[in-house]
Amino acid sequence: MHGHQRVKVRVAPSLRFTFVEPRLMPYYLAFRSPQSAPSMLVPGMPLHEFAQRMQSGCQLPPLIYPGGEFYYMQSPLWPEILPDVDLNGPLFSCVTQPDATVSEEGMVVRQVARMWLSPAGAVSPLHYDGHTSFLSQIRGRKRLLLYPPDALDKLQPYPSWHILRRRCRLDPANPDLKRFPHFHKLEAVEAVLEPGDTLFFPPRWAHYTESLDLSVSLTYRFGPRRPATARLSQAFRKCKGRPKHMRMADPFFTACTIPLGSLFGIPVRLHLLFVVALFLAILSQAFVSAQSVAWAVVLFGPILLLTVYIHELGHCLASRQVGADVHGILLWPLGGLAFVGHSTSPKTDLFVSISGPLTHVPQFLIWFALLGISSHVVYHHWTPSLSVPDPRQHFWLALCAGASQLNLYIMAFNLLLPAYPLDGGRILADLLLLCGVNARTTAIITVVLAVAIAGALIAWGIVEVAILTIAVGIWMLYTSAELGLSIKNGTKLCL
Repeated sequence: MHGHQRVKVRVAPSLRFTFVEPRLMPYYLAFRSPQSAPSMLVPGMPLHEFAQRMQSGCQLPPLIYPGGEFYYMQSPLWPEILPDVDLNGPLFSCVTQPDATVSEEGMVVRQVARMWLSPAGAVSPLHYDGHTSFLSQIRGRKRLLLYPPDALDKLQPYPSWHILRRRCRLDPANPDLKRFPHFHKLEAVEAVLEPGDTLFFPPRWAHYTESLDLSVSLTYRFGPRRPATARLSQAFRKCKGRPKHMRMADPFFTACTIPLGSLFGIPVRLHLLFVVALFLAILSQAFVSAQSVAWAVVLFGPILLLTVYIHELGHCLASRQVGADVHGILLWPLGGLAFVGHSTSPKTDLFVSISGPLTHVPQFLIWFALLGISSHVVYHHWTPSLSVPDPRQHFWLALCAGASQLNLYIMAFNLLLPAYPLDGGRILADLLLLCGVNARTTAIITVVLAVAIAGALIAWGIVEVAILTIAVGIWMLYTSAELGLSIKNGTKLCL
């Protein structure tokens, strides 16, 4: 009867279905192939095809994973069935009807009822939801392990901007006791749902689920009724087309890039605006001399690319050192972006944040040594000067001096400027957190400083007609506005 209906299906290479944030997948796929993803969402599979693929011995070709794949339906109920689900009935009255002792406004439905159909043995790794939820078992049995919100930090959830946001690093079925030495002290509530059972989930309760049989379940999510102004604000943000947590998943950061290869298994991409910035740097020297143009091409082309790449590689290797995921590096006109997912612990974040700027120390020493040798050859003394000579007279000397300055400027800019989202801003935030300042106060301090510094950079850029400086200031204002919005909305902060 409903075989023609199109449903959402999660596809994975094993029975472990790691749910990936759909809005953040574009930036992941900018660096990796779909086959490397822990799972992929197929949004419009006909129900009859899903039923075929669930059967053993299915002859249909694989959709994504050539080595074999498994399927998990996670689709909103279609209109013909949805009216039969009474979300205002007595089962849900404890959350949907106003109660002066609990809430003056009651709760409203936050997500259309969803059906989950999974094969026996399917596992949904440990994760948590932000809303009140009900899980009703229709067919088969489902086993769950639940951990209360006060244990969430010990489960090491991924940051809110990570593609695995709301997922936890702990695997209760196979715990890494080196990483989680206190695992046995964590108390989990175990539940086995049978047909007709319904489980109530308060917000932020982490849960691990396993289908013991072919399982059919329904979920319903509720949240507090918000004032009209908050609903209007959310609608306005949606109209602008920039959903929360997208950031670098924006097509501007993914479609406008070209691959440069990979090193240490870390893919690297170049944003096309980097070419535009290089053209502007060349243009500034175009009316001086051919040697000056060549100097600008080499310094602001391969040397700058290599310098920024090593900086971001420092962040990536440090992230790996603390056991984090590394997805790739993007080089763009305002520097570089390392797509990593490290621990939210201030100590490890401080280690990762400072590792990038510190790469400029050996880079500077190498260029300064080359500058000293070149000075001895040209001037017959070992006292090199960082001032850049005329490239028409001493091209190599000018290149060494320019590269030395470049490393000093980038290190100072990132290390000494305490403005979010620069490394200096993150270092300041980590130091404040380590000193006992709470996350909200730290975020407010970070935003105020960032806005002040960004405003100063924009003003200076206008006076000096420095387009790149203005762009850096605008970018800092934008990222600070996102953090400020999180503070205003009371979102859990992940600095």
